[in-house]
Amino acid sequence: MKKQNLTLAKMELTEIHAEELDINALLTYTYDFILTVEKTWFDAQIT
Repeated sequence: MKKQNLTLAKMELTEIHAEELDINALLTYTYDFILTVEKTWFDAQIT
């Protein structure tokens, strides 16, 4: 029983860690996107 609980706990931690990595990737992508939009807006010619 203890071994099953330990295995289950390890699996849950692995799933949580994977979700954190996805969130970090999303935040990085969003930050880069905002910088690109900001630079494009700044470089745009006003006519």
